[in-house]
Amino acid sequence: MSIKWLRLKRICEEMTNRIVQIHSSTELDDDHIAATEFNEQEATILLNSGRTKSVEMVIKAIAHELTHIQENNNNHNIDFNEKWEKNVEIVNEKYNK
Repeated sequence: MSIKWLRLKRICEEMTNRIVQIHSSTELDDDHIAATEFNEQEATILLNSGRTKSVEMVIKAIAHELTHIQENNNNHNIDFNEKWEKNVEIVNEKYNK
């Protein structure tokens, strides 16, 4: 199954109220699945193409980075994990409409 990248971009923009770019690269370290940089107007999500090969893994990685953008920080704690899990559900639901 092919990944619907434009749909994912629209979902990200809707969930963050920012212009979002999604990139995939072979240059991320193996211990990084994804990364993000963002400000109040835009966000860039960078996926590790060696670690995000399935739709499910792409959605989990994007939902993780969306949570950082929504929370406006890079913290990982119990609250973050709960919001991340919820974002995985939301992205999946919107993606599979």
